[in-house]
Amino acid sequence: MSFGVDVAPGQNPHVNYEPSITGGLQEAEKKPNNPPEVSGQLAPASLERTNDYLHARGRYCTMNGWERDHLVAELGGMIQQAAPQVQERFLWHLFMIHDDYGTRVGEYIGKTADDVRHLEPLPSQRFTEDETKRLQNLGSNSDALDASQWGDWTSSVINHQVTAEEVLQGLGSLEYSR
Repeated sequence: MSFGVDVAPGQNPHVNYEPSITGGLQEAEKKPNNPPEVSGQLAPASLERTNDYLHARGRYCTMNGWERDHLVAELGGMIQQAAPQVQERFLWHLFMIHDDYGTRVGEYIGKTADDVRHLEPLPSQRFTEDETKRLQNLGSNSDALDASQWGDWTSSVINHQVTAEEVLQGLGSLEYSR
């Protein structure tokens, strides 16, 4: 794989995504080489964003308790190794997804919603009305873990936590979607 370094002043070459709070690389301005022929007025416009956190909230709510436990433990263990400002931004996003999610991962780094409440959305984020309300109540959104509003499916398998005995006997009694 070829690799080249083309870093502008103030950019962090170790961050290869955007937006980044650590001054990562930025994509060059796009200029058309063969602009299309257009009649009438053409103006660039940003598309309004949909709720960026709704799908993640739905996925978190439809997980079984043991799946959430595993996810929280994995993320909590990994985020402990990150820089403090990265920990805070990550935790802020988790609270935007779900209060329980942010609270539980926050326990790994000793932070709460109060520690990240001061953070503003990233400059490129355009919040929906729902997201703005969630931000105003960060950590106090009273999220219920009621999966019924999201359905009974996670991925392609019906939610069913098996016992050790069922695993040893085989899972022939469970139905999978195709």
